[in-house]
Amino acid sequence: MSYEYKCVAGPTVVSVRRAKDREQGVKAFEDIMNREAAEGWEFVTVDEFHTSEPDGWLSRKRIYVSSKMLVFRREKARAVAVAAAAGPAAEASPAKQPQPALTAERAPDLVAEREKAGS
Repeated sequence: MSYEYKCVAGPTVVSVRRAKDREQGVKAFEDIMNREAAEGWEFVTVDEFHTSEPDGWLSRKRIYVSSKMLVFRREKARAVAVAAAAGPAAEASPAKQPQPALTAERAPDLVAEREKAGS
């Protein structure tokens, strides 16, 4: 059986006022999972990835951000069936914008970074 995979960015920050409101964060993940399932995608796992980003427009300092992504899969034959059901409107949709190139960098030891920031 052959699969295709899809990675979807998880919610970045879910702001809550009380501890019992944490369910909002869970609901955000649930909404993504249900949306993808409706398109024939099966949830596989949640994974974490790290990016290195400039601290500001003119800053040479880099900050390291940890993000979550949800990984889904579906059988390749299923993907063809879903596309056929969508009809010609799906084929006429504009092409996706190219994604920025990712470069692999080793994330710094977070403990060491925190110690530097604290001193």
